[in-house]
Amino acid sequence: MTMQSQLTDDETTLLIRTAVMAGMTVAVSKWSGKTGTLAEFEVIGKGLRDAARAYPNNPILAVLESDTNKKALADMVNQFQTDAPMNLQDVKPFALRRCDELAEMLTAKASPEQADEVKQAIVVMCQRIAEESKEGDFLGFGGKRVSPEETAVIGEVARALKTTLPA
Repeated sequence: MTMQSQLTDDETTLLIRTAVMAGMTVAVSKWSGKTGTLAEFEVIGKGLRDAARAYPNNPILAVLESDTNKKALADMVNQFQTDAPMNLQDVKPFALRRCDELAEMLTAKASPEQADEVKQAIVVMCQRIAEESKEGDFLGFGGKRVSPEETAVIGEVARALKTTLPA
């Protein structure tokens, strides 16, 4: 039995929604301007697909490679893109709740190794989002690659997923 047949449509949606919401929470934790935030949102889909390829034997992440789920991921990312700063407090509680729900689902549906690979893939994607644009720069000069706010949110995502930060 493949993992696709083990995951319900709702569970597949939870996986995609959790990744998007976690990534979005990192992206909005520190406003990077319209261009920077757009670049961060683009990393959500690409980062998750890259994670699926990094763990080729993980049937849960392989679910993300289907054309249907690639489209669902892209549609969800596009739904949340914005020209104006979003309020972190409007987004973060929902994202952390989804992370907790995904962690519970993975415990029930996957081996501990497979579950941890999925969780780590999401945390690594969040780290890549944070690294996508500099925070606090002026005309491309100065600034930090990852802000303290982004670091804090990534830690919260990892805790909600019941995993650790990558070494």
